[in-house]
Amino acid sequence: MINPSKAQIEVENTLTPELRPIFRQFIDDYKSAAQQHVPGYGGGAPSFKIVAQLIREGWRKDSK
Repeated sequence: MINPSKAQIEVENTLTPELRPIFRQFIDDYKSAAQQHVPGYGGGAPSFKIVAQLIREGWRKDSK
């Protein structure tokens, strides 16, 4: 995991234990992709609350 912020940890803790690794992976994948594709990426992240809601609703990384 790329150093989680206090805000990330607070939202992550609203998820059930089995959903937390999915949340962490989503955030890590987002940050890695942003570093690759966004010139001058400064380390911002998607809204943690929105990501948590997507995961609660069933979002899962494609196994491809």
